[in-house]
Amino acid sequence: MARCMSLFNCGSKACNAERGYVLSTPFSSFFKRALLVLSLVLSFLLSHPSVALADGFVQGVLLDRTHSMKGQEFFSKFSLEWNQVPQSKNVNVTVSEGYSPRKGTSVTIFVEEKQVFQIPLIPRKPVDAARVTAAKNAAAQAARAPRAVTIF
Repeated sequence: MARCMSLFNCGSKACNAERGYVLSTPFSSFFKRALLVLSLVLSFLLSHPSVALADGFVQGVLLDRTHSMKGQEFFSKFSLEWNQVPQSKNVNVTVSEGYSPRKGTSVTIFVEEKQVFQIPLIPRKPVDAARVTAAKNAAAQAARAPRAVTIF
């Protein structure tokens, strides 16, 4: 077997074998597979018709930032109603949950990073469909409003 005379690892097979480096391990093949799966998922998400790229930005995203069971229940009901709105494919919406010591939990809806609706969640009552509909209507109205275009 040929010996590598370099003081540092030159990258040749002889140098790697002499220094005990193993290039293909089951661990490295796992990362190769994970990278392949991640790239496939990202390519699917970017090519999916519900996620549109406009001027380099992702559009039509509904983001869940709730923490409690009540907040997640509100988000699931809101998302079902929001998907029926025609403007929902072009607008980014965030449903966020905040805590207040006096008032308890409240849900805030942001359309394009602008707050459009906020309601308190009552602890021992189910999420009211009328509140969800009011939130959807406020978000839809904000989505219909003309937005300023930022030019860099």
